[in-house]
Amino acid sequence: EVVAGLKAAKRERALGIRRARAVSFKQAGELYLTHLEGTGGKDVEKKRERLTLHLYPHLGGIQLQALTVTDLKR
Repeated sequence: EVVAGLKAAKRERALGIRRARAVSFKQAGELYLTHLEGTGGKDVEKKRERLTLHLYPHLGGIQLQALTVTDLKR
């Protein structure tokens, strides 16, 4: 397992692959809003309001890779 892990890490470095960092739903939402503001996105304030009032209270602290269908349905 150790050798396989080292080989995989070497391949990733050679190909320029970076490991994804852990990002919460709230962090991703803020990155999304920042992107929209920087690129002339539409209705940014309404989207910020919806995220803040409806989604962040329930999903804000959950890491994106840990989100489940059940979390989203709730």
